[in-house]
Amino acid sequence: KPAPAKDEPANEPPVKAKPVRKPKEAVIFTSLGRDDATLPVDVTFEGEATQAKLRKTGGYYHNMRLVAPSAFELVKAVIIKDGEHAGLQAILIRPAKAFRFLELPKEARARVYKFYFAPEGVVNAEISLNDKRKGDAKDVFAKNYSDGNKNRATILAVNKEIHDEATPILYAHTLRFESTTTLVDYLSQAPTPIDSGLYSHDTIDPVKAAKAFYADAHKFLEAVNAKAGNKRAGVDALTFGPMALVEKEKGGKSKAWRRELVEEFKECLRAKML
Repeated sequence: KPAPAKDEPANEPPVKAKPVRKPKEAVIFTSLGRDDATLPVDVTFEGEATQAKLRKTGGYYHNMRLVAPSAFELVKAVIIKDGEHAGLQAILIRPAKAFRFLELPKEARARVYKFYFAPEGVVNAEISLNDKRKGDAKDVFAKNYSDGNKNRATILAVNKEIHDEATPILYAHTLRFESTTTLVDYLSQAPTPIDSGLYSHDTIDPVKAAKAFYADAHKFLEAVNAKAGNKRAGVDALTFGPMALVEKEKGGKSKAWRRELVEEFKECLRAKML
């Protein structure tokens, strides 16, 4: 046989096309009919047909799903012998009994709240507000505090009694803010009952006060000194009214500086003029 020409491609094995897999359809579960009474366990079944499906290996089956907000226990399956549903098979479920929390002594409930709100299980540990939620609201929240229990604070909405008892315990924790911006955002969202418990705490510092005063009034002080030929004359000429230098107390009331603080303030000013 003659050899194939060099410019002719050699025969290549055909490439098999990979089969295209159809995406699996989402499984739909339908709620099972119920009485008018509120059931603690929600029962759903796969598909929309209540009839059992034929199994390839023989027999019939039906996939069911039992979901409840609280714990429950499967007891057993029984045949109903009497009444309207005689001859039917029932699955007995034992729902969790409601715990009568409000029947506990008030002191015991307070201890429960402390452990419930404890960050990472440490009672009285500080809560760090270090993130913002996505979206238009951008609420400030404690990311690490909410991990594993995002609905922790919803206990405050159970009823008024629990709200009034638990709110002071939650806000008794030290709140740490990552920045002043986070602090301002949080205060703008703080509920009204919390506003009454907020106050600004600052330590009186005559040195800082003198520095700020000098920045605004140094030209006046220097002019008086130059006129009098004395570098202490400007400060000596200063007099302050009883409420000119004040400190803020808790509750927003103003309190005048003590005499020794005023004298320290003046000495700091004189030192800057030398």
